[in-house]
Amino acid sequence: MRRRFLVAIYSPDEAEGDNFTLALQRSPWAWWHHVPTMWVIVVEDDKVTCARLMEFARTAMPQSSLIITEIQDWAAFVPMPPESRQWLINYLGGVLTQSEARPRLPAPPRKG
Repeated sequence: MRRRFLVAIYSPDEAEGDNFTLALQRSPWAWWHHVPTMWVIVVEDDKVTCARLMEFARTAMPQSSLIITEIQDWAAFVPMPPESRQWLINYLGGVLTQSEARPRLPAPPRKG
């Protein structure tokens, strides 16, 4: 069964996030990291839980504040390269629309 998780961090030490990315590269899991303080992790193992991921993450990021949640439904607006967008669609399902284009607001009226 495919399970999907979101890991969000706050760390004053950028190297800790890099350590986590390196640990994920050695893991059997699929992962996405386009936003600097977030990772999406997709696993095919029912034994992987938020608590297990927290243990895994804390080994790489012992000083970081972390939150890990399982993704049930999702939506995103993140300008990103097409391959990043396609990864989210492939692994999370759903459709991202207009993620590369920022919405345009009308120009303010000109004064006098």
